[in-house]
Amino acid sequence: MQQMQLTVQQVEEANQKAEEREDKTCMIYFDDYSLKHMKRMYESGQSLRQIADSAHCSYNTVRRILIKEGVVMRPKTKRETPYNKHMIINDWNADVDTDRICRVHKLTKNSLYQALWRWRKEGLNVKRRQER
Repeated sequence: MQQMQLTVQQVEEANQKAEEREDKTCMIYFDDYSLKHMKRMYESGQSLRQIADSAHCSYNTVRRILIKEGVVMRPKTKRETPYNKHMIINDWNADVDTDRICRVHKLTKNSLYQALWRWRKEGLNVKRRQER
């Protein structure tokens, strides 16, 4: 990952320029080169978080700047569940112990309950049961 290195003097100058501008939402001023660099990083597939880390500013600052520069944001991707939901549902409906389900499928109880709730909402046959 490429780093944008700012010296203390550059940051102080940038903050001085930012104070003179009307838009005071961000105290760090990015020159045209830095903005183009951020755009290239985002368009090459780096995340907003990675760009923010390399620019030493917040995720929201990078997001706001890129949107202001006309960059189209990628849609947030939904993470796939790393486990077989039908096996978990079968175990759950067969009254297999919750701790055992968590141990076999490498889940926490909280993530198991969230997944079961989500699947029930999706219309899958997940029975309700009282925890012992």
